[in-house]
Amino acid sequence: MSTLDIIYVTVMLAVLFVVLMNEYYSWRLKVVPGPSMPWARKKMVEALQKHAPAGGPQRIMEPGSGWGGLARAASRAFPDAQVEGYELSLFPFLFSLTGTRKHLRFYKRDFTQADWNRYDTILCYLTKQLMSDLSAVWAEKLPPGALVISNAQPLPGWTEIDRIKTAIGGVETPPIYVYRKD
Repeated sequence: MSTLDIIYVTVMLAVLFVVLMNEYYSWRLKVVPGPSMPWARKKMVEALQKHAPAGGPQRIMEPGSGWGGLARAASRAFPDAQVEGYELSLFPFLFSLTGTRKHLRFYKRDFTQADWNRYDTILCYLTKQLMSDLSAVWAEKLPPGALVISNAQPLPGWTEIDRIKTAIGGVETPPIYVYRKD
């Protein structure tokens, strides 16, 4: 076997390992770690700029932060805020660690166990089922005035304060939903 063959086999085994690990976490968590699209992240950050209290958000959390794009965008837009992402899938979590900064942290933790009252803003791109599951939790545990900004999925039982249309190439995509806890 030549050196090139060994390199090829090694690369293919590494790719297979990454794919199988992604499949395992997708099956275990019942969520595919898909990144949010850049135009949606931009709209979510703009929504936070529009609806944040004077002085901006202090503690932002992205549950299910995946590859880290949304948390990174928030940390760039709000350098005075502490931004945290929670992710359980191994490779998206490891990827998210690239490009961290002082006020941006990623944790390989189950976000359902988070201390929600620490956060004044939740930015999320979650499934319909997770949004339904978190609705009552956030109603009970988020502090008054906390913002929840969701990409594509409404938050059952909450009254939206804004709904932002999104589109790419003239084709409408799912909206961004904005909520404030009473």
